[in-house]
Amino acid sequence: MKTIKLLTAEEIKELAESVGGVHDLSMVTGLRTVTLYRLIKGDYNPSLNTLLKLNILMKDLEKIIKEKK
Repeated sequence: MKTIKLLTAEEIKELAESVGGVHDLSMVTGLRTVTLYRLIKGDYNPSLNTLLKLNILMKDLEKIIKEKK
């Protein structure tokens, strides 16, 4: 069973910055840019599908960072 982390607005913002910005995060995850901005602003609660996509990207980035060390 996989654990899905409920990301905070700050964590989503950091994730966006790590891939080059909100637009790039949108392109990588397939999420709408406006959805991401609303999540970062705190105006929107993420759906399960949104959380899954963000968690997958976050885990992929963690793997890449570990491989570089």
